[in-house]
Amino acid sequence: MDTWKSIASDFGGRRAIISLGVLYILFAIGLAYIEIVRGDPVVDSLFISGFIGVPGVVLLLGGYWLPRTDVTPQFYPTITKWCLGAIGILGGILTLYHFAPGTAISNPARALLAITAFVLVPAFAGGINDARSETRALELKRRSRQQQVVADLGQFALETDDLDEIMHEASRQVADVLDNKYCKILDLDEERQELLLRQGVGWKDGFVGEATISAVEDDSQASYTLKNNHPIVVEDLETESRFSGPELLTSHNVRSGISTVIGPIDEPWGILGTHDMAPKSFTDEDVAFVQSVANVLAEAIADKTYQHELEQLVNNLAESNERLEQFAHAASHDLQEPLRMVSSYLQLIERRYGDELDDDGQEFLEFAVDGADRMSAMIDGLLHYSRVDSRGESLEPVNLNDVIADVRRDLDPRITESNAEVQIEELPRVRGDESQLRQVFQNLLKNAIDYCGDSQPRVYVSAEKNGTDWIVSVRDEGVGINPAEQDRIFDVFHSHVPHDDHSGSGIGLALCERIVKRHDGKIWVESEPGEGATFSFTLPEPTEQEL
Repeated sequence: MDTWKSIASDFGGRRAIISLGVLYILFAIGLAYIEIVRGDPVVDSLFISGFIGVPGVVLLLGGYWLPRTDVTPQFYPTITKWCLGAIGILGGILTLYHFAPGTAISNPARALLAITAFVLVPAFAGGINDARSETRALELKRRSRQQQVVADLGQFALETDDLDEIMHEASRQVADVLDNKYCKILDLDEERQELLLRQGVGWKDGFVGEATISAVEDDSQASYTLKNNHPIVVEDLETESRFSGPELLTSHNVRSGISTVIGPIDEPWGILGTHDMAPKSFTDEDVAFVQSVANVLAEAIADKTYQHELEQLVNNLAESNERLEQFAHAASHDLQEPLRMVSSYLQLIERRYGDELDDDGQEFLEFAVDGADRMSAMIDGLLHYSRVDSRGESLEPVNLNDVIADVRRDLDPRITESNAEVQIEELPRVRGDESQLRQVFQNLLKNAIDYCGDSQPRVYVSAEKNGTDWIVSVRDEGVGINPAEQDRIFDVFHSHVPHDDHSGSGIGLALCERIVKRHDGKIWVESEPGEGATFSFTLPEPTEQEL
């Protein structure tokens, strides 16, 4: 069977079928002519010749009809194989019969032509059915391969950062799967209104990365593709009436192909196209395959673009943070010096001329000194705020009992002076920056003591487990916070009480929030005016490897 298939393939497939039909028609005409000239009965001769010639006509017409069937051209030799096989088998049987003792055929040539012609039509039909089965099997295999290629390209796009490498692999796979000579990926430059051949396979040297196509010419296939929200299929460019091929295609003798937009039709990134040098029909599955690859490319381009923008944003934020730290450093050193001079001269005025000032003058001087001190505190607070991320220590297991004990010692003079009652429950070990957590507790305890109103300050510190985090709470029985103010109290330089009532810098709670966020936690407040406030924040517990 393989030998027959090889012979049939070499003989030419559809051309062989047509030639075989012509041959039998000629045999029929020749046989009728010979027999009539020889004096044989005309009716008998015409009948036998018709019997031989009609199958030849069927093969001739069938050969021309084949391209309109669903049989793939590569399986035309299968039909030829069936026809030649039938001729060979019956011819062999007839030859054996002819040479068998006592069974000679009187007119072997006539009998051979008649019997083989008799089986040509059934053999042709059987060959078509067999070729259709092979075509369906090939289509299933091809469809499976197309689906696998789309899946592999999607995975490749996730694993590869180089967009041009993804495009080149997509071009190679599309051309290979569809058995096309060329594949191209055109990058749209909207400002210049042209498309650049960014990647592709099969093109002449020097075209990829250099060749351009107009994106706006009315008769351009590229322009036509960009205006349509569906793939454009060309079976024969020479007979195409919708548009003409650009020089890129005509200079490479392109005759057929599929092209589709990469990305949304209202914001296209470019075009994916695959072409061949011969006229070719494409199935709906082929078109869907090209569109699927275009979708993969669109997703990859969007992801890489987003990733690039994200990296650029991170770099910009890093530069912004660096500038902020530089500003904070300048504020801490350069701006503090004039403030120190102002404070020094204010103190000098108070010492030298204090007795000469009336009550209003003394009050004005106190306001000036207080303002300078507050400005100095704000600058120091801003410096600490700007350095939370850049100057923080690495996060490691921290015993909060030790941290709160240090804070309490630091605030002991304030606690004694205000006769504050501070109750601290057993606190856990957490994962954090000990120095920064000390700042959080110091700010919250100091605020709880300062905002006690006219009553004795009472502060309660506790913690409870919440999944893999700890919720630490600092509660007081002070003046409380108006609900309308609670969303803004963590803003920089915001204070929920007038500066006349409290000398804070307005950065303490903002600093607490930034430190807690660095620990992947959150901080919030629960309060009602006159009923105190509870500040809570979350901290992660150490991992098993850290304990």
